This record gives sequence, structure tokens and C-alpha cells, in this order.
Amino acid sequence: MEKLDFSAYFTFFNKSEILCFIIDNCGVVASINDIGQSVFNINETQNVKLENIKTIINNNQFTNNLLETFEKGRKIFEFEINSSKNQTIPYEIYTKKIIVDNNTYIACSAYTIINKKEVQNKILSAVIETEEKERNRFAKDLHDGLGPLLSTIKLYVHELNSDDNTKNEKEEYINYIIELLDEAVTNTREISNNLTPQIISTYGLVKSIDSFKNKINATHKLDVSFTHKNIPDNIEKTIKLTLFRIITELINNSIKHASANNIFIDLFSENNILHLNYKDDGIGFNLSKALKNGSSGIGLINIINRIKSMSGNFYFNEQVKVGVDMQFSIEIITEDE
Repeated sequence: MEKLDFSAYFTFFNKSEILCFIIDNCGVVASINDIGQSVFNINETQNVKLENIKTIINNNQFTNNLLETFEKGRKIFEFEINSSKNQTIPYEIYTKKIIVDNNTYIACSAYTIINKKEVQNKILSAVIETEEKERNRFAKDLHDGLGPLLSTIKLYVHELNSDDNTKNEKEEYINYIIELLDEAVTNTREISNNLTPQIISTYGLVKSIDSFKNKINATHKLDVSFTHKNIPDNIEKTIKLTLFRIITELINNSIKHASANNIFIDLFSENNILHLNYKDDGIGFNLSKALKNGSSGIGLINIINRIKSMSGNFYFNEQVKVGVDMQFSIEIITEDE
């Protein structure tokens, strides 16, 4: 094929940052601008074939994509160049079939898309981070929402096997189990929709805690004392949900790990700050050592993270010799604000 002179075509493009070149139907570079010669590390007088251009990463795929233009008429795709500084530079290329003097060629123009790739990578990172946070939230909600309910159900089931309980007591336990299972089913549905538990929406924070406490006390294996003072009815729902999750998870920990007989919960507000004091008379543990060794379990980590997420404060009294003594405080935000 006679080599045509495309120099006039490239006069404008030689002063731009656009990589331009033309190939013939044999895959030979018929003409290429200055930027292209630099990027491909070739000279247009060399009659170089696409498949022999060394700077193109995955050259076979690049060549196949480009030659498809002879069939489809035009094509857009991405490719990568290995620069002289051994850096990978992404390009987006636009190709179009042209006919000059009855000869078929492919005209190509390519643009660096480093910034585009950086934006895509940032978006991808944000998506991955968001998905990870959502998975963590879902795990926390499952653990904190269903864990305490299932632990309580386990207590009742254990009592059903005991010969020390009367028939009436066992019937009462069965009713409590059914009630707790219903709540667990509801919680599962609400967790999937990221909604506040129905008991919070229906009865409010204080009555929800009181109801949960009564179910625990009905087992007669653990005595939970709950006092409260000056708790606003219109506390923002996220705070109500967080406190309810924290309290039920703390009770769950006392049941599963502490071998406690008594739990003391005090919830009160003062100077627009909501305070929660939690104590039990169980075996206790060393918080600093537990966190350092990773043996504190997901429960306590979730509790601390939930408090921190709302800029709250957490205090663990390590001076006590029996049980645990924890204090939490969160600034009150009402739904009106």
C-alpha cells in the first residue's frame, strides 16, 4: 500500500496533549504525531506494527480492540502505557474507520485519564468503606439487638428443665419465651431496615428498659434494679436506640460472662447531659488488659464505639474489687432541634 502523507492532518495535534495516530489495514502505524511518538517510543518512518510497540501494556488486547474498528466503524476503549519513568499511565482512546484514496485506515486519538482514574479509585474506595461500615453496623445491630434477647430466652429454656419450678411458673416462662421470640423476629425485620426497635417507638426509652428488666427478673436467677430521673420524652431516636442497645448488651454480658446475681442501672439527666451508670456484682475483669489482648469480645468494643460515635464519654472504674462499675454520658439532643 502506498504510504500517504498525513502531516497536514497532524500539524494542529502536534501542539496539543492529544495522542494521535493512524494505522493501515495491516496494523502498521501510517502516521503519528509528536506526542504519540514520544509515548509509543517510535518514529513514524519506521513502519512499526502495533503488535511491536513495547510501551503498550497488554499489547495483544490493545491491538485486537483497535482492529475491531475495521468491522464496527468506531470504538472507544481504555489501555495503559508503561512510561519512561516506569509508571503506568491510563488512556482512553477513540477510533474511527476512514477511507482515503480508496484505502481504509483507522484514525485514533487518545487522552490521558489519570485524573479520571483517581476519581474512580476514590469513589471505589468510598463505596468499599461505606459497605464495610454498613456490614459493621449490621453485625453490631445483630449482636446488640438479638444477642440479649436470645440470651434471655436461653435462661428461660434452662429453667424449663429444672424440677424446682412449679407448673404455673413453667407456663409463665413459656409465655415469656414466646414474647421474647416475637420481639426477636420483629427486631430482625427492623435491623434489616435499619429501624428503631418497635418497643422503643411504642413505649419510649424508659418503659422499654423497664420491660426488658422485668423479663430478666421473672427468671428469678438475676435481679436487675433500674432507676431513672428527668428523662425527656423527646430524646432524639438515635440516642434512645443507642442507650437501649448499650443497656441490653451490658445485661447480656453480665448474664453470659460475669456470673452476677445483681445488676444496678441508673439513668438520669443533668445540665442537658444524659448519664448512665451500670454496675453488677459479678466476677469483673480488667478493661485495659482485655482491650489490649483483644479478649473483651465484640460486645464491649461495640458499646465503646457507639458512645464515641455520639461524642459521648465512657468511664470504667478499675478500682472496684468485685463486679463492674461503668459510667456513660451523652449530650441530650431532642427531636425538636
